[in-house]
Formats: sequence, C-alpha cells, structure tokens
Amino acid sequence: MLRKLKKVIHHPSLVFRYAKLKFINLFLFKFLYGNKNRYLLNYDNFKVEYSTEDNHSKHYFFPRYTNGVIHEPTVTRELVKNLKQSRVFVDVGTHLGYFTCLAGKILQNGTVDAFEVEKHAFSLLKKNLELNQLKNVNVYNVAVTDKNGTIKIPSRSKPSPFFSIAESGKDTEFIEMDAIALDDFYTEKDYKPDVLKIDVEGAEMQVLQGMKSLLETRDLVLFIELHGNVLPNFGSSSKEVINYLIDKGYMIYEIENPHDPNPSQPHKIAKDTQIDYNTVLYVTKKDI
Repeated sequence: MLRKLKKVIHHPSLVFRYAKLKFINLFLFKFLYGNKNRYLLNYDNFKVEYSTEDNHSKHYFFPRYTNGVIHEPTVTRELVKNLKQSRVFVDVGTHLGYFTCLAGKILQNGTVDAFEVEKHAFSLLKKNLELNQLKNVNVYNVAVTDKNGTIKIPSRSKPSPFFSIAESGKDTEFIEMDAIALDDFYTEKDYKPDVLKIDVEGAEMQVLQGMKSLLETRDLVLFIELHGNVLPNFGSSSKEVINYLIDKGYMIYEIENPHDPNPSQPHKIAKDTQIDYNTVLYVTKKDI
C-alpha cells in the first residue's frame, strides 16, 4: 500500500499535480505575505496606506505591487499630473480605492467623490479612507448610469475588480440598488468635476450619457477603462464611446498596456476606431 502511495506521489495525474502546485503557491503566499496587513504606496511624495487585513485586498496588492511596482503606472502618472491642477476628482467604480485615496491625499483643499456599487468593495473602500484619515472624500454606494432611479445588480459574496452590473447566469441572484446620473447629481452641488476616472466593466456608455451636460459645458479630463469585449453586453461598442466623446469636442489618447511597469506615452486615436480589448482612454480637450 505504501509503495502504491509513493508511486502516485512521484507520478501524479495532472489534477493532482495542479492541486499540489496550488497548495505550494498558497503556502508560499501565506509565508511571505500572511502577516502584511498594510500596503504602502509612496508616489511623488504622497504616502497612502491600504488595508490588506482581508484576503481579497491581500491578494490584490501582493505580490504584484511589491518592490516599488505601481498600479497602472502611466495612468497614475497622468492622473497625478492633472490632479495637481484640479479641485474636484470623481472616481466612478472605485473598487478598493487605489485612485480615490491617492486623490484624497493630493486634493487636501479639494473634494473627491467616490462611487462604488458593489457592497463588499464599498466596505473595504471606507476602511482605506479611514486608515488615511481622508475627510475630503465623499463615498456613495450607488450605481452610476444614464438616469436616476433603481437598477438590479448581481449579488456577490465577495468583492471582485471585475464586477459588472451586466453579469448574469442561471443561478445569479440580484439585489436592487439606487442609480444616479452625474448630470443630475452635480446639479444639486455647488462644485463641479474637473477630473474623472471611470471603470465600470462595460457600462461606460451609460455613465457618459448620464453626464452629457458636464461633458459639453466643462473642460473635463477623463481616464476611462474601456472594456471593448464587454461593451456589447450593454448594447454598446468602443466605437460608439469614442465617437460620442469626439463629437463633444474631446481628443482621445490610448494608454496601451496600462499595467506595463515601463510607462509609455499615450497615443491619439481617431474617430470610428473600434477596440475589442481592454485598454485605458485618456480623454481631454487639450493636446498632451
């Protein structure tokens, strides 16, 4: 019996080999990062802490953002540059609040409005804001879309950076959430956005349609995560998003491979461009 067991161990099936590798990776991860309850971002003399006490946050930040590696370095660079000349930042789809907290540190005398629809991510976002003692950040657990009202979104048991309100499946459970349009939201405020980051996993067109007036009346800077392969689930396309913005007087630059550790220079893209992959658009009325 022992001989047979040794034979299985030394000549494992692919399933057993995969399970063994997964166990080893999990053991190494716990050994290296199990006691790390904070991730520290030190960028351009701005220091931000993120809680990694929970399993999701720990796996999000470690190990890919260790040893000085910056999340989406080109986006971070360009966003910080614009925030230094701004007063109001809007983060639509914050997840854990990487950009929200960084903006809160930069805009000490300004305002940050952060919107996150998924309740688990929203809870972790608030934890990170408290950790950094950011009193200039307002948080809203709502969906940002093309009109005010309510929508049904998938109910999930844990947060995900890929959460989409369009997710569906045979066993999907839904919950009802408040929804707002940014035009209506800022009609009631005595301040207006300067810079926005939008990461809504395919619902980009709905968010933009809900801020038509802001786009037309203000010289906004937007960083939009464009989900070219997910937009069709919302009855839209990357071509529609790009043309909508260009028709409103904006120039669009693509930040290719946003996770590349070597920051690249964004390049301008033309009207009628169709993009079928995930990328980041840098949208402005000025040449960069």
